[in-house]
This record gives sequence, structure tokens and C-alpha cells, in this order.
Amino acid sequence: MAERITSRMTRSLPLILVVVLLWTPVLVTPSQAADFTRGDVTASGGDPDISDAIAILNFLFQASFAMSCLDAADVDDSGSVDIVDPLSLLFYRFLGNVLIPGPNSCGADPTVDSVDFNGELGCHSFPPCTTPTTCHNETDEEQRLQCLSELFATPTDEEIQMVLDDWSSRDTASHDWQVEAASQFSGLRFEVVSHRVAGSRHYGVVRYPARYNAQGSYPVLVENHGGNNGVGVNILGRYSGLNGSATCYQNCFIVVPSYRGEELRGVPGQGVLLSEGEPDTIDLDVDDVMSLISAVLENIPGADEDRIIASGGSRGGGVTYLLAARDPRVSTAIVLFGASDHLHSSILQDAESIAANGGPARNPVLNTSYVYGVEPYLDGELTFQEARLALIRRSVVYFLERVAPLQVHHGERDSAVDVLHGQAVADGLARLGRGSPDYEFYFYAQGTHNPASMSGFQSRVDSRLCPLLE
Repeated sequence: MAERITSRMTRSLPLILVVVLLWTPVLVTPSQAADFTRGDVTASGGDPDISDAIAILNFLFQASFAMSCLDAADVDDSGSVDIVDPLSLLFYRFLGNVLIPGPNSCGADPTVDSVDFNGELGCHSFPPCTTPTTCHNETDEEQRLQCLSELFATPTDEEIQMVLDDWSSRDTASHDWQVEAASQFSGLRFEVVSHRVAGSRHYGVVRYPARYNAQGSYPVLVENHGGNNGVGVNILGRYSGLNGSATCYQNCFIVVPSYRGEELRGVPGQGVLLSEGEPDTIDLDVDDVMSLISAVLENIPGADEDRIIASGGSRGGGVTYLLAARDPRVSTAIVLFGASDHLHSSILQDAESIAANGGPARNPVLNTSYVYGVEPYLDGELTFQEARLALIRRSVVYFLERVAPLQVHHGERDSAVDVLHGQAVADGLARLGRGSPDYEFYFYAQGTHNPASMSGFQSRVDSRLCPLLE
């Protein structure tokens, strides 16, 4: 990934150097002085990298791009944020001929920014340098509001273990399997099935392979849908082998879960079925998927537990990320523009704005963080620790050592799930020494939150999956 993006940035350097001559530094008013690490603009907690340079460029050239720690973006410690800062970071990262001034680990700014630049740039918040110890006993909403920056601090090892313990204690076993309806889609048999998980009835679709034989052995491809409006049986069309889609998908079971509290539409003879339970975006979605996988393996002859593949986009991408971390039966996963970090510093400032001024979340990632973490914490429905764990459980970046091989696709112009979520996974796995061919990342310069905008993505998916489905 780094090589691919670097080549693109290198081709752009002549243009950027011209802009240096024309650019006026960004002037800001004084702000709070949180500890920070210079150059770690995305507050990832890791070494400065290409994503930090991109964040500075976005700040400089996109008026709507906010930054909560300007001191971190002042890479050369000049007292301003300007075009020299991303260039300095790129030269540091790829040429090694630029040193980044301190602090190079959590600390205060050792220099006073020039009064020519309105005094201190400031650092409103920098979660990797925040220790969540002072906000455990807050008693009113005003105190809780002041603790939001600590709510988004990097998880501790103890918190990570608490989430792992929670996952291992959950009952995702499948009970009371039933076939609700059966028909054909593009000439292949499918069944609408139900089962119980954690006491609630859950619905899904299972499409059978072509020339199915109960004595045979077939891969299982789990399709995790996006959005919050349920799923329809017509989702099987993308795997029909018709209209240009690869015929290899006819060789496997296609399993389509609905999530709790959602509709399954297009049910033969019944129209719509509603899965029971309260919606719980991404976190308990994964429980539902794991349970349906178990139900299929236990009740349908020929479903091969050693060849389980997961795929999903948007909300389904976040589900697929975490399924690949939680369920060791998943051997390979395909993720399209999935959210990976609901504690990311880019979410904090928007969450603070909504908490203070009201208004809707501007994208689904912020909405998920707000609905399941921030809002119930501010309302006193969750404790500080409970709210943090709710966000951590939805953030695969803290569990990458457990993730099955992945192929990730993300558009750089995605306004629903920012490309930083894909980059965070790529960077985290690179730090673990994991890369191609098991872990592949494709970032599309013109890509949005739509597969059609990511030129060549389907052929890359087919190349990865079809050999596994033969």
C-alpha cells in the first residue's frame, strides 16, 4: 500500500512545490495545550506516515476538514501549519533527510509559537496521550461532556482484554433451525431459514451451489449487507454468474444474514420477515452472523467449515472486519469501505459539536459512535468504562493480530466512511509484518462510497476468490 500511494504522491510533488510559493500559512487562535506527538496528525499512536501527510493536505485544501491538534500538524515547528509540513513529513518518511522536532513521544510543545502566527497553535485533544483515569466518577452531564476527549483515548491492554473476555463469554450457538420458504433465483435453489440466537429468532438466506450433491463439499461465502434498511433476497443477483458476474460463485453456498431488528424482504409466499431483537450496529451484528454460520454448518450437508469466506461493504464491511477477527472459521475476507476505528480522533471533534449544539451526524461512522457510545454516556445510561468498551468492540484496529487474510477496497473520496479507516488497517497490519499476498489493500483516487466508482475492484475480488471456490 505504502509503495502505491507513495508513487502517486511523488508524481504530485512538482505541483505541490509550486503551491508552496503561493500558499499562505493557516493562522489560528490559541487553544488548549494537550500533550501530543509531533507528526502523528491522525493521532494513530504510531510513527508518522503517509496518512499524516494526507491529513495535513486535506486540512490545508478542504475548508470542511477539521483538526483537533494543530501542534501535531506543525511538523517543522515553525509556528504555522503550511505546505512545508506535509513535505517535511514525506521527506522524513521516505528520504530520511529531515528530522522532526520534538516532542517525538507524548509531551508538551517545547517551543513557543511565533506571535506572528497568533500565538500558540494549540492541541485541543490528542487521545494517544490521554490516560483515561479522571473521568470514571463524573456525576453530571457537564462533567461528562468535559470527559469526551478521554472517552476517545487509545484503549489500554486491560480494556482490550475486557472486550476479548466479553466476546468469548457470548452465546452465539444456533438453536431451533427451520426452513421458512424455498424457491429459485437465476436457476439456483435458495432457502429462507431461521434459527434462534441468544433467545431471538433470526432470519437469513442460503443459496445452494449449482449441481449440489449432499455428499459433496462446498465453500461457504457469507455476504454481510450494508445500510440500516434490512436486506432482500435479490442480493443473490450479484453472485448469479449472469450479467457479467463470474461463474465461480455458482460453485459455493451463498449465506446472507439479516441483522437483529431488521427486515428480510422478498420471502416467497410471505413477503417480509422481521428478525427479533433490538438493532445493535456492527457489534451484535457479528454475533448474528456467527450464529447463522454455525446453523448452516450444522444443518446443511456439504457446507465446508474449512472454506468459509466473508464479504461485506459499508456497515457490512465493519461487520466483516470484526467477523474476520472474532471467528477463526473465516479463512478469507473481502471488505469494501468498512469502518475500522470508532475511537478515531477525527470523530471526537464532531461528537463534541453534536453534544454541544445538536444536529445530525454527518456520516454513519460518527452516527454509530454517537448512538452507541457518546450519547448514552452523556445521558448517564452508560458509565465511562461501558461507553469506551462499546466503541472498542466496534473497532477492529485494536484486534488486528487476530484478523484473517483480507482484501480491502476503499475510495479516497468516500464521504460516508473516510479512507482513513482502510489506511488504519493497512498501517496496523504492516506494523505486524503482514502484507501481500494474504493482506491486500486497494485505494482508489476517484473512489466514493460506491463500488462502481472503484475501477477494477470486481476483477480483483474475483481473482482472489475464484481459485478458492473451484
